[in-house]
Amino acid sequence: MSASSGIFARLGLVGLSSLEAPILASLVTQSPLLLIGPHGSGKSLLLERIAESLDLSWRHYNASLLNFDDLVGYPMPDSSGQLKFIQTPASVWGAQAVFIDEISRARVDIQNRLFPIIHEKKVQGLPLTELQHRWAAMNPPPDREDDNPQGDYAGSVELDLALADRFPFQVRMPDWSKFSEEDQGRVILSFQSKIDLGIKADLAKVLSDARDCLPTVTAQWSEGVARYVRIISRILLDAKRTLSARRASMLARNILAVHAVLKSLKANGMGDESDSPIGPSNGQLPTDIKELTHPRRFLASVLPKTSKKESLSDATWIALLNSMPFAASGINLDEGMLLRAHKEAWKLADMNPNSPLLMILNTTDPLERVKLAVSAKGLPEGELTEIVVDALTNQPIGAKHALAEWLFESKSVAKLSVVAADEAAKVYRELTCLQEIHESTTPLSLRHKIWQRIEQKLGVLTGEEDKAERLANMLSALFSSKQLQDPEDVDRALNAFSFTQARLFGSTV
Repeated sequence: MSASSGIFARLGLVGLSSLEAPILASLVTQSPLLLIGPHGSGKSLLLERIAESLDLSWRHYNASLLNFDDLVGYPMPDSSGQLKFIQTPASVWGAQAVFIDEISRARVDIQNRLFPIIHEKKVQGLPLTELQHRWAAMNPPPDREDDNPQGDYAGSVELDLALADRFPFQVRMPDWSKFSEEDQGRVILSFQSKIDLGIKADLAKVLSDARDCLPTVTAQWSEGVARYVRIISRILLDAKRTLSARRASMLARNILAVHAVLKSLKANGMGDESDSPIGPSNGQLPTDIKELTHPRRFLASVLPKTSKKESLSDATWIALLNSMPFAASGINLDEGMLLRAHKEAWKLADMNPNSPLLMILNTTDPLERVKLAVSAKGLPEGELTEIVVDALTNQPIGAKHALAEWLFESKSVAKLSVVAADEAAKVYRELTCLQEIHESTTPLSLRHKIWQRIEQKLGVLTGEEDKAERLANMLSALFSSKQLQDPEDVDRALNAFSFTQARLFGSTV
């Protein structure tokens, strides 16, 4: 979406056009929205401008300083002895939108009290009849999987999983240092920016049209979206990133809502043709994922142009990117991995059930997938290349060497593209070429202990001269390239080689 025509640009917000579709979709469905980003990234300003443009009666709370009385007012018994709340201008009663800032810094008891507001639009069991929108914001918590977590926000802790899972949309604010130079300049001079006076009517129209469109979109695409969500959930589970049943349902709803928003934006002349997919994919992922800051350009690089399903593919990626629950809980999710998972799930969801490629891609075991791919007839070269290279790249040391050996010894390498064959050859050379190492090690040093373990393991391979020679070459190459970090890595590499070799050849060679 261009800077001149975008909804957020007209609100005086710079560099946030890629967030328009998911945030507008959250408004259409009145789904809780969580913004995650560093201080100064525009979280509060974004929500303030939206609330003002929609003429909402809204409340802004800082959760790190919040007391429950700030939310509900002060309890007082009335003449009949019933407990009533003395309302203040800041209490939640009568609010159409609430914004809970710094939610990750709230005390546990406050988080528990905020839970029913976010989940049920209730407080103390009483319905908040006017409440439509529930928004929250937080700084990114430390990575819980990092042994030495670093971060600039020591007071920002991960959200309770149950609370985090009540936010269907979880949107990460962009890093302004990755904006174009033009947009960086506009951010610096944003104090001069003015709100377009016509934005209120246009925003209301976009949201109204999207709401009207959503039932039709749901009827048309819900079955395919459900298939996509089921597949992406399985792929993410393989990557040890589990989506709950609730999250899967949220993702499906989000995809449909984002699709309705994209259609509404286009119908109202607020889409930008330059951001639409630009033609068939070359089958390759971008070399630098982070350089592609707009979700639709991500799709242009990986998905074929599909005419009728073009905007649905856009909606699917945009919703996936902004519906994952991991960042709020301090769990890193690599965007490149997510993009590859999306590409695979989209392909599977859109494929003929009888397609041989579908059976291959539905096979979760990478070794079995390679065996099926090289034996399949008529498989596009790009698909075979990606399957083989992915397996070689992601197998552990030892296993990838056994796979490369199988590709050459079974003559399967002849079916591969130059790219895949070259990748296999690099690994195969480590098995078949003599490795010379000239290194001085200090006795009892870690490098010396690793080398001793190599000598010990190779010493028991008498009677298997050819195999011993190959394993010696492999371990020498791994030692030289410092891929063996401790003596146990020697055992792991040998075990992985033997196990994988037995699986591929049926017995050890």
